[in-house]
Amino acid sequence: MYRSVDAELEKYKNIYDLRSQWKKYILFLMIPRADMLYRSFNDLDYLFPFPNVRRGASIILYGAGTYGQRLYGFLQETGFCEVTAWVDRNYAEFQKMGLPVDSPEIISNRRYDEIVVTITYAKPRYSLRKSLLEKYPPNKIHMIDEELICSEKTWKALGFDGVKVEDESGSDVTGWRQ
Repeated sequence: MYRSVDAELEKYKNIYDLRSQWKKYILFLMIPRADMLYRSFNDLDYLFPFPNVRRGASIILYGAGTYGQRLYGFLQETGFCEVTAWVDRNYAEFQKMGLPVDSPEIISNRRYDEIVVTITYAKPRYSLRKSLLEKYPPNKIHMIDEELICSEKTWKALGFDGVKVEDESGSDVTGWRQ
């Protein structure tokens, strides 16, 4: 599907080039559902795609949507990080589904090294970050690293060898962050 749509967008790039947006859209659809990435990156010393969250950290997982559920499952299965709390503002709905999700109000009562925000959509993610910054230190709040997601290594792990992703300015963003 990716290659077919990309080929169509290529035809119209002189009118309006949507290819970089298409690549980012595909990545942000795939990342929350790409459990194989966790296994592909299991040898890393940090939690993908949160490069400042180190293996063994005590974390509060914020967000219980598709990505949050899969990340929680990976962390429970592997012990890569210790989840001291899993929170979401819609916690009551997730509790009805049998998930151990609590109210974000408990964050201040829990021990943690990092708060990991699992929301994939940019606008609500940055809105949440803004409200978290009012209560918690900025170095403790970790968002999905978009540059890391758009990196060459991630593309390869998803089976897109040689695909280049550019930002809005036309700069290549496929370099791997060390």
